[in-house]
Amino acid sequence: MKFGKEFRIKISNIMPEWEHECMSYKELKKQLNLMDPESRDEGFKRLLQNELVKMNDFFSNKEEEYKNRLQELKREVADLDSGEDATQVMVDLLQFHNQLVLLLRYYELNFDGIHILHHVTNS
Repeated sequence: MKFGKEFRIKISNIMPEWEHECMSYKELKKQLNLMDPESRDEGFKRLLQNELVKMNDFFSNKEEEYKNRLQELKREVADLDSGEDATQVMVDLLQFHNQLVLLLRYYELNFDGIHILHHVTNS
C-alpha cells in the first residue's frame, strides 16, 4: 500500500477529529510532483513551511492543554482521602494517558509524512 493511502487510513481511524490538523500529504506530494526537479528542494521548503506552522501550532496548543490537565490530575490525586474510592481518578488518569498516546501518534504520522516527502524531493 502506498504511503499516502496508508496515511489517510491511519488518520481517519486513529484521530479523525484531528484530520484537518495533520499535514496535507496528498496536496504536498501533488505540488511537489508539479515542480521542476532542479528547484524541488527550495520549493519543498516553501510548501512545507505552512504545514509545519499549522502542525506546530496544533501540537503546542495540545501540549499546553495537557500540561494544565496534568496539574488538575495531580490535585485530584493529592485530594484523595485514604479510604476514598479512587476509581474516577484512575479513569481520568487512563483517559489522560490515551490522549498523550494520541498526540504521540499525531507527531509520528506527520513526521513519517515529512520524511517520505523529503525523499521524493531528492529522487
